[in-house]
Amino acid sequence: MHDFVELILRLLQEASLLAVLAAVLCAVGILSAYAIFRKVTKGEKKFPWGKVILFVLLVGYVVVVLYATILRLHSGARDMNLHLFRGWREAWNGFTTQLWLNVLLNVAMFVPLGILLPLLTKNYRRWYLVLAEGFGTSLVIEIIQYITARGLFDVDDLFNNTLGAMIGYGVLMVCLSLFGKEKKSVSRILGYAAVPAVFAVAMVGIFAGYHLKEYGNFRDAASFTANTSGVTWELACTPEQTDTTVAVYKTEPLTKKTGDAFGAEFAEKLGITFPEAYYYDGLTIFANHSTGDFLHVYYHDGSYEYSVGGVDSQIPYSETDENTLRRLLEPYGLTIPESAAFTYEGDGRHTITVKEAEMGDSIISGTLTCYVREGDLLDRFEDHLLTMTRYKDIEILTPEEAYSELCKGKFAGGDSFEYYAPEKVTVLSCEVQYMTDTKGFYRPVYIFELTDYEKYDSVVMIDAMK
Repeated sequence: MHDFVELILRLLQEASLLAVLAAVLCAVGILSAYAIFRKVTKGEKKFPWGKVILFVLLVGYVVVVLYATILRLHSGARDMNLHLFRGWREAWNGFTTQLWLNVLLNVAMFVPLGILLPLLTKNYRRWYLVLAEGFGTSLVIEIIQYITARGLFDVDDLFNNTLGAMIGYGVLMVCLSLFGKEKKSVSRILGYAAVPAVFAVAMVGIFAGYHLKEYGNFRDAASFTANTSGVTWELACTPEQTDTTVAVYKTEPLTKKTGDAFGAEFAEKLGITFPEAYYYDGLTIFANHSTGDFLHVYYHDGSYEYSVGGVDSQIPYSETDENTLRRLLEPYGLTIPESAAFTYEGDGRHTITVKEAEMGDSIISGTLTCYVREGDLLDRFEDHLLTMTRYKDIEILTPEEAYSELCKGKFAGGDSFEYYAPEKVTVLSCEVQYMTDTKGFYRPVYIFELTDYEKYDSVVMIDAMK
């Protein structure tokens, strides 16, 4: 089972225990009320068991929500997100189960509210009251989270929670209209079904649209447009002139099954074992805590990172030469083209860069970063040398067009930009690089290095595709 799903189930289990405790306390109170009711009415009136059960369910639900949103969280820094649909865009960019669950669970969390309130009292069978209750409840939670620093104030949560309440209300009212005693009205049923239906169609459209489009998305793409109003931009470089027609390459993404096979083959080749494996979206971590061997395998492009077990972390990092580094990497079966560029960056970090080296019918491109300690001990390496095939040529933005997008705030890294709010930004460099998208395509992006020479320094990315 996916680790994130296990986390959600565990949290629900923990919250359910609190809900059961709250329900028990309610039951004690209800039984006492029932005894008093019977005594006062002398058994002449029927006790409203249905309303009582709904009330107990509502209390348990409130406890679960409070636990999930406030009680289980530790205090931290106060923060807020005021960019509506940012979470949806992040889920679209990364397109993983975990990212979409982050969004959809916030919707689902308030569905019971839209069901229980109209069942408990007919006053809440008016849509605008459920809308106000859903939004108001979510707003109170967001304010408490901000004041107590137990989560951030997030306008996405306000939208998602309110949407969830209206979905629950719509589903309930459709059921009551179809199976209840009231006169059935087609127009009323369609009105109740509008929000759930639009939501369902939108989700189908999002997922179908992603799977039908040719290329994937960049995980680090912009999730909102940064506010650049009043900012003065200055070019302190000559943007790298590049052909507007460039190649796109295709890697071979892994799956959980092929990732497991890669981990098993890697371990067998080195004569080690990985007793544990942790599964995440797009990533498997193979671990041997007793020896210190750790292997991170990334599904989207087949790259991986390995920490060598048994290396003393007290030994200082040091520099080594190219021939020694090639020798250290031989046991891992790594093929490094002769055209590779070797760079030492300090603190034991050696970077091997390969640009479109032909290997038979394939092309190798990317970087391999190695960390070496004194005595020529390989400590760990990050293999992002990708073996790929040429897919097709595409038209990309010119440097001038990319710079225009930058000035409009359409770049990844808007959080830092808005936090420091620089008044004058200098562009130190602009170049085309390649990144792997969520479907395994190796595509061009523009990388800009920005600074205001005082408090803001950043490297931001813009998708180069038109």
